[in-house]
Amino acid sequence: MRRPEVPARRLGPWVALAAILGVGVSVATAAQGRWVPKRTQTLWFFFAPGQKGLASEARRIGDYLRVHPELDFRPCLLLDDGEPIRRPSRDLAETIRILQALQGPGFALPLWDGEGAAFARELGIERLPAYALVDARAKKAHVATGQGARFEDLLPCR
Repeated sequence: MRRPEVPARRLGPWVALAAILGVGVSVATAAQGRWVPKRTQTLWFFFAPGQKGLASEARRIGDYLRVHPELDFRPCLLLDDGEPIRRPSRDLAETIRILQALQGPGFALPLWDGEGAAFARELGIERLPAYALVDARAKKAHVATGQGARFEDLLPCR
């Protein structure tokens, strides 16, 4: 199935943001391939532009992952297709910087993440921010969604 293309006019602020930040931001394409976790368990972080406190949340996640390197981490920026992209907030710009640092060199946060959006639908995620702790070996996922969601609430599921 072919992924829809993002109109060029919608990319302007994001491309400018990437240039200013010097971070990897891309439009996901079939050529990029599917994300493959390196570890058994993965912490997914689903978020959208305009949410408050994203940078501080990304820092908290980063602090946890530094202490627990046994977890893979997969951030997923979800865009509402009907909502035009406006100039990214400082908080979102800082969040992208933090996520880039967490993922390391070569990581590009997709502007349109079809794989992540499909997984969010599969998990039944309707409110953001959201977290999912996925265990590939056990083939199970635990999810926390909404404004009060905390990734720490999923950790007993490990």
